[in-house]
Amino acid sequence: MARPLSILTLMLGSGLLLLIAFSRWHGLGGFPVFIDEAYLLERMTPFIQQGSVFVEGGGNRMLIAWGSALLFAGGPPDLTLARLSVTLINLVGAAAAMSAARLIAGRAAMLIVGLLLLLLPYEMFFGRLLLPDSTVASSGLLAVWCAVMYAHSPRRRWAIGLGVSLALALIAKQTALLLLPLLFTPLVLLPLGRWQTGARGVGWALSALLVIWLPLYFVTVWRGYPYFSDLTIYSAPSAASGLSLQQNLQAVVDVFVAWVGLPMLALSLLLMAAGLIVKPRPTIAFGGALLAALGGVIVTVTAFRSRYIAFAFPLWALLVSVALGGLLASSQRAARALGVAGVGLLALWAVAFALPFHTQYAADSGQLALWRGDSMEYLSSDASGFGLDRALRLIEGRWQPYERILGVVSNCMGLRVVAAEPARVDCVAFSYDAGAEAVVGQQVNAAVAQSGAALWLIYEETFLTARDGWAFEYDVVAQFSRPADGLPVWVIRPR
Repeated sequence: MARPLSILTLMLGSGLLLLIAFSRWHGLGGFPVFIDEAYLLERMTPFIQQGSVFVEGGGNRMLIAWGSALLFAGGPPDLTLARLSVTLINLVGAAAAMSAARLIAGRAAMLIVGLLLLLLPYEMFFGRLLLPDSTVASSGLLAVWCAVMYAHSPRRRWAIGLGVSLALALIAKQTALLLLPLLFTPLVLLPLGRWQTGARGVGWALSALLVIWLPLYFVTVWRGYPYFSDLTIYSAPSAASGLSLQQNLQAVVDVFVAWVGLPMLALSLLLMAAGLIVKPRPTIAFGGALLAALGGVIVTVTAFRSRYIAFAFPLWALLVSVALGGLLASSQRAARALGVAGVGLLALWAVAFALPFHTQYAADSGQLALWRGDSMEYLSSDASGFGLDRALRLIEGRWQPYERILGVVSNCMGLRVVAAEPARVDCVAFSYDAGAEAVVGQQVNAAVAQSGAALWLIYEETFLTARDGWAFEYDVVAQFSRPADGLPVWVIRPR
């Protein structure tokens, strides 16, 4: 039977969830818009305005769109509200993780996993962006909770909940295929002598998953929306594909070291080993699902990004909390002493590693110490929104009602998202075909020929946007740098 929920436990859990909510909502719109956020918001616009069930241009990533539609209430899509929908979905995941940890290892485990989800720099950073990966992780945590509930009380509704949760994960993003091993966790959570009960749970979960997701998949394909279009970043492992298992494995390790810290990573591995002793079935079930999902990324991903393993950090936090909760609740004095020592080391990690990240995020997010790939992608590259917002504010403080902006930048949709008047922002169309550089130059020349001095250019110099082909004179009004010596953004005025 499930552990009874006391008033004190409920108050402590609710307080932790409120802290998580405040940390995610405070200054939610402050981080400059990332290119994928702008792309998703652009795709959501017809969805919101027309009331369609589907997101334009693809059948996936619908969970965020559905959540955002409830907040927009018929108004135009807004970046801050869309990010808010992500944080709300993630709050459900955090509540599920805390409840699962309590059921497995008691109140202490619940508090530990809640604090980890509150403090983890990775969760703080990605949990505030309009990206579907963290919502996949939250749906996975909901699946974990349903599996634990089924193990405690093997009723059909919990098995169906497991399948529904994984269906929501697939609706959030098709890469949730990596979380399908969670389907089989009831077989591991229940004692070996009750394998038939576990098998029934797996059957009900699989049935619920297919009943919900398959019709949606077939309808999206019938409407011409390629549901699995983004899986081009994945490939079957082969010599011809150029995959490097060693590189992907090294990247996964580097991401954990950067976002968690090497001492904490080492401590967590020791705790998980202890979890195999004090809480063997949950550790094997969810640890095995985590390893299977990470293995899928390592074996198949052709262009690794740290957000592709967003599911890993909440599961990691759950495994650590279950181990510590099991140690603290043990009848063995030595085990309890190890648990107390582990909690002390976690507190030291929070003060020395996690809290400085939160402080820096609040003070200047452009100076965050991220994994090298994340630093390039979100702070310094042409996909970043840094520099674009400052360039836009400068122009909006000076322009006349008849003037327009031409974005000669990769993240031009990001300009539209944050512009006071998006209709006055035009974007150069990029392609990567032969002669694309000349085509971009022709578009810029045509826009200047039409508008002349009534046009402002927001420009960044890449291999596609070289100014050699420009057929007009211009003045550089301002230049804004991106963090980490990134690609600068120029404000240019044709003469």
